[in-house]
Amino acid sequence: MAVLRPDHPEERYVLFVLPKDPDKEVWTGKRAGLDEAKQIFGADAAYSVEEIDTRIPKYLENVERLYYRMGKHETFDGKMLQWIERLRAQVRAGISAPTQILDPATLLHEHRLFKNPDEVAILKKAGAITREAHLAAMRTARPGNHEYQVEAAVDFVFRDRGGVGPGYPSIVASGANATTLHYITNNRRMEEGELMLLDAGCEVGYYTADVTRTFPVSGKYSEPQRAVYEAVLEAQLAGIEKVRPGIKFQDVHDEAARVLVKNLVKLGILQGDVTDLIAKGQHRRFFMHRTSHWLGMDVHDCGNYYVNGASRALEPGMVLTVEPGLYFSESDSAVPRFRGIGVRIEDDVLVVAPPTARRRARCSPRIFPRPRPRSSRPSADESQRSAARRASGGDGWDRDRWNRARGEWLRFGLGTPYELRLDANEAVDVTLEAPREEIYEAAIAEIRQRGAVEVSSLEGVGSSAKSATRP
Repeated sequence: MAVLRPDHPEERYVLFVLPKDPDKEVWTGKRAGLDEAKQIFGADAAYSVEEIDTRIPKYLENVERLYYRMGKHETFDGKMLQWIERLRAQVRAGISAPTQILDPATLLHEHRLFKNPDEVAILKKAGAITREAHLAAMRTARPGNHEYQVEAAVDFVFRDRGGVGPGYPSIVASGANATTLHYITNNRRMEEGELMLLDAGCEVGYYTADVTRTFPVSGKYSEPQRAVYEAVLEAQLAGIEKVRPGIKFQDVHDEAARVLVKNLVKLGILQGDVTDLIAKGQHRRFFMHRTSHWLGMDVHDCGNYYVNGASRALEPGMVLTVEPGLYFSESDSAVPRFRGIGVRIEDDVLVVAPPTARRRARCSPRIFPRPRPRSSRPSADESQRSAARRASGGDGWDRDRWNRARGEWLRFGLGTPYELRLDANEAVDVTLEAPREEIYEAAIAEIRQRGAVEVSSLEGVGSSAKSATRP
């Protein structure tokens, strides 16, 4: 337990901890004890938890406002009220009790909502590890394997790369399981022609990433799967595009929902005017959750979404997810083409200060041109023209340019779940965008052929992404 008394002459920061006990430590592990508590945590003083009843009332003396969150620990709430009542009885001795009990969450949650550069760096590392874990999942997911094998591959990367583990229970949902939003049983056998929805994020230093990708178990989307994936992808990119300082939190959801409903009409699933359909909530049958939530020390991190009754404006330092999805129940006979399909695409977005110009994140879901046949070699004249185009910033492409592009999406775009770009000229820092299904299909085939994909080190992720030029 921690006590903060900023105006105390000697003990402004006090900890109450379990004292050292060699016998109990054999069973439950090492305790910091009184001395190490001060050294490790920087406390001005440390006392045994057995002294709480005698010492805390003294810290409460002559304090007008007490920041303490009632309702979290009922037993301790009773103790706090007893201490206050005890102080009230000493008014004739010149001792006063707190007259206000305030919720510290009103202050702490706002602090947690805005991330400083150190917190962003931790989130970046969590995201980089998560990216590698999603790649490992793609290598593992195939017909005949089980969901728990994919989960094991993801957890291994989390721990092997230095993470604590998953920041929340991983959702490893194949087939119709993807239509259950919080499916965590993860024990089904994957079958030919199904999709895998993987919602998993690594925790590093108390901060967690939160990333979702949906890809074909067999390496090839069916036409209905492709249509749903494209519909969700367009909505997600529209939501990410909306994120910038000054935009309301609700606006991100509204934009993603508008695009989803437009695509549901295009697919013939809904009929009518997009605005009217949204107003009537007709889309909620297929898109029943919100598009975004705060992210940080908790996967659904704290912080108010509304201020004075209105959706709050986004500000630099906030981190939120953008995760639209479409889910068609296996029992929904009204949509026979799409029954049992669930697709969600999720990235984590850091809002940064307004820029002079805004650029889309690298590895956007474009389809790169095919390279020339391996046996075809450019002539000297062609090489000179290519070099001239590169030097002048022209839009032409050659073999070298293709190789750079191909290497970039293999490294950073193949379902890359996270890459924070710390660039002062960016309006928004986003996790790298989801690739189109053609890129998934080609890349998954290459993964299985090679057995692995070359990925850069954690240090190289940031530096390579910053220095690379988008083709």
